[in-house]
This record gives sequence, structure tokens and C-alpha cells, in this order.
Amino acid sequence: MEALAVRIIDGTPAALHRLTDDLTAEQYRALPAAGEWSIVEVAGHLIDKTEVWGERFRRIAREDRPVLEAFDQDAWVSERGYRSAALPDLLARLQSLCATLAADLRALPEAAWERQGTHTERGVITLSEGVRLYAISLPEHVEQLVRTRDTVLSQVALAE
Repeated sequence: MEALAVRIIDGTPAALHRLTDDLTAEQYRALPAAGEWSIVEVAGHLIDKTEVWGERFRRIAREDRPVLEAFDQDAWVSERGYRSAALPDLLARLQSLCATLAADLRALPEAAWERQGTHTERGVITLSEGVRLYAISLPEHVEQLVRTRDTVLSQVALAE
């Protein structure tokens, strides 16, 4: 499973590029509904998530049972001002982060995958479990982006 998870991590940015390369800034910043993230905010969240989980994975691989703090994803998206960011810049950053993370994971010795950390919300997890949890969430975010894209494009079509 780890090899599949790493391929998902490595391939997700390309999927986001394909889904967004024809959108205008107005479209990728549009909110699909009150309280939901825009496309650019989803991309920003994926940067945050990749940074956080990447650091967790590196800590599990090198430390003895590190404590892995949770983070408030909504607060980070808001505080980092992703809604006003340029999507191409965020996607380039995500591509770099995912490529680095995938390379780091591929370089780990087999024994590292069973090392453990303690997540403040999930409890004890192995590196293998953590990578799977993170990788499984990526297609869910791609689906979220597809739904957001469909909603935003239908709103534009209705306005015309």
C-alpha cells in the first residue's frame, strides 16, 4: 500500500492542474456556498496539509514516538490569505512539496514504516498508517475541487 500511497501523493498536483488550467482568477476564487472553500483555498489547504503531514512523517522516521500536534485547517486557510493568492503559484508550490515528500518517503528504509508517533487526535499511528491516511484524503480533496468547479461554473452560466 505504501507504494500506491506515494504514487497518489506524487500524482495529485497534476490532477489539480488539469482541473483548473482553464479557470479565471474570478472562477478559482469564487465560493461555491457560504462556509465552503474556493478552489484556490482547497489548493492552499493541500499545501498546509502536505507541509504538516510531511513534517510528521519525517519526525516519526527519525524520533522516538514523537507527539504530532493537530492543526486548525480552517484557521490556517483564513490566516494565510489563500483566497487572494494566485492559483498557479500555489499549484507550483504544491507540486514541489509533493515531489519532495514522495522522494523522501521512497528513500526510507523498510523498518521506518512501522515506527510510531502519537497524534493528539488520532492516538498512536505508524508511519505507514499516517501515509495512508494522508494519501487517502488527497482524492477526496480532488473530488471536493471537482464539485466546487462544477458549482462555480454553473453559477457563471446562470449569470450569463
